[in-house]
Amino acid sequence: MICHVCEQPAIGQCKGCGKFYCKRHGDVYCVRCATATQPAGQKLGPEFGHRVGLPDDGSAREAEANVLTAMHCHYCRASVTGACVSCGRFYCFAHGAEPSFFARPGLCTSCHEHAKLRGQVGCFVVVAIFLICILAAVLSSLS
Repeated sequence: MICHVCEQPAIGQCKGCGKFYCKRHGDVYCVRCATATQPAGQKLGPEFGHRVGLPDDGSAREAEANVLTAMHCHYCRASVTGACVSCGRFYCFAHGAEPSFFARPGLCTSCHEHAKLRGQVGCFVVVAIFLICILAAVLSSLS
């Protein structure tokens, strides 16, 4: 997997368009998605601090389809099986989380744990509010 802008080894996958980016051309979102409001050909990302020449001849897409670059898991440096839909980091088979009741598919283990914790805390809050409402109703009926 290679950067769709400069054809260097990719470090993540864009949450906006799903294309791969290198360290220079993205962080969660690729430079194209992060600067989509800029005029065509004058992409200037504040987080990148430079103008980016974007290939219009399709060479990046051909290279992405034809070149196999050995990518590594963000956690253990094993071969990549996917990219997290939340943070864009690559993960291997061991660090790709199975979907659960609280978390969607396509997450790395770290994002899966965060999503699962948010879901569990949300359920706890809902149950606590429900119990408080029942207690209030019982106390008001006793009065």
